[in-house]
Amino acid sequence: MGLLQVQTKRGISLDVPKAEVCKAIGACQWWLKGDWLKDKKIKHPIQKLYQSTDWASDVELFLIGSSILELRKHGTDKKAFLDKRKEFLGEQSGNQVGYLFELLTALLFSMGGNKVELLPASAAGYDLDVITPDNVSIQVSCKVCQPSNEYFKFIKYAEQERDKFYTAYKNLGVHGVNCVVERVDSNTLTSFLPLQQYKSMIGKSIIQPNIVQSKSGDIIGFFSKSSLPPYAISFSRKYPSYSFVLSSPIHTEHELKRLHSQVEKANKGFKKISNNQKVNVTVIRLPHYLSVKLAKEKIESEFKKGRFTNTSAVICLQTHIVGDGKGGPVKINTAFQMIMNPSAIVPWPIEKAALKMVQPLGGITTETPPFQIAGQMINKECYVFSDMYESIVVPSGTSVGCSNIPGLNQIFEYQGMDIAVNAFNIPSEFTFL
Repeated sequence: MGLLQVQTKRGISLDVPKAEVCKAIGACQWWLKGDWLKDKKIKHPIQKLYQSTDWASDVELFLIGSSILELRKHGTDKKAFLDKRKEFLGEQSGNQVGYLFELLTALLFSMGGNKVELLPASAAGYDLDVITPDNVSIQVSCKVCQPSNEYFKFIKYAEQERDKFYTAYKNLGVHGVNCVVERVDSNTLTSFLPLQQYKSMIGKSIIQPNIVQSKSGDIIGFFSKSSLPPYAISFSRKYPSYSFVLSSPIHTEHELKRLHSQVEKANKGFKKISNNQKVNVTVIRLPHYLSVKLAKEKIESEFKKGRFTNTSAVICLQTHIVGDGKGGPVKINTAFQMIMNPSAIVPWPIEKAALKMVQPLGGITTETPPFQIAGQMINKECYVFSDMYESIVVPSGTSVGCSNIPGLNQIFEYQGMDIAVNAFNIPSEFTFL
C-alpha cells in the first residue's frame, strides 16, 4: 500500500489575502536570501520551516515577513536588518530565537499605532525604541525565557516511557489505544511500569478503561480504547493508532528563578543607558509550560520588594496552538500580562492613554489556555509530552487536509483502494513563536 503526503500551496490554510502572504514570504526571501532558504542541505531551522508548506510554517513565516515589512515601512535602516541577519544565522540558538522575538515584538507595537525603531546589533542595553501616539518614549528590551534543562530531562524520560508503551502496543497488535500518565511529584523521574505491565494494561483497556499506580504512588496511568471518528469505518490494520501522553508538575522554583534572571538582565541593561525621561519596558516570551498568571505573580512580588527599579513595566507574552475540543480548526492564541512597577525610577505614565499592541493573527487572552488530556482540562503548571497517531479507514472520496488536533498525526486509508494519505500534522508548539 502506498502512503501519500498531502500537498498544498503556501498560505492556503491562512485566513489572510493571498497577496499579503506573498508579500510577507517575499520579505523573508529578501532578508535571508531566497536561494539559501531553498537549499536542500538544511543547516538552519528556518530553512526547514521555509521548505515546509503546512499551516504552522505559514503562520510563522507570515508573521516574520510582516514584521520586516512593518519595520521597513516605518523607516528602519536596511543595515540594521543585515547586521541582525549575521546573528540570526549563527550557531547560537539563543540569537536565532531572540532576534525573531525582537521582530515579532516590534510588529505588535507597530500594528498598535506606535512608532517603532529596531536598533542595530551594536546597540547596548535594549532592543527597540517605541513612541506612542501620546508621545510617550519607551525603551524596550526583548527577552526569551527558553525551555529549561529540567524540561528537556523530562522529555528524555517521557520518550523512554513512550518507547516501552509502543513496544508493548506493537507486540500485542491492537489498534486504537490511549495511555495518559500523570506524575504527582516532579523531583525524581523514576520508571513507571515495566514492559510486561504495559502489555497487561493495554490488553485490559480494549475491554474497559483501567487505572494503574506506580509502587511509590507518585505516578498514575490511565489506559483506554480510542474513540473512532464518526466519519471512519474502522481503525487501520496497517498503520498505528495510539496516543501516549505524559505530564509532570514543573520545577516551579527553578523555572521562576530563570524568569527572575531574564528580568534582572533587562534591568541591568536599562541601568547602563538610564534616561530618566524615558519609560523602560521588558517584553519577555515565556516557555509554553509556564503560565502567564504564575509569571505575573512572581514579577509582582519582586516589584513589591523594591527590585528592578530601572524597569517601568514587564509584559509577559506566550503563543500557543489551540484546538476548540469540538473538531473545529486550530487557532493561534497569544496570552499576555502587563505588570507595572510601583517602585520604578520612571513609573509607567498611567495618566496617558493605554498602550496598544495588536496581534495580526489569532486571539488574545490574559491567561494561558488550559490543555486537555483524555477529555479532562488540565490547568496546573505541567511539562507535557505527547505522541499521537490516528490511522483510520474511510470511504473513498473523503477529503483530507490538516489535522484539527495539535500534535496528532493522521493517516486516512481509503476503503477498497490500495492507497493511504498522510494528512498535514499541526504541531503542538511553534518553532520560533
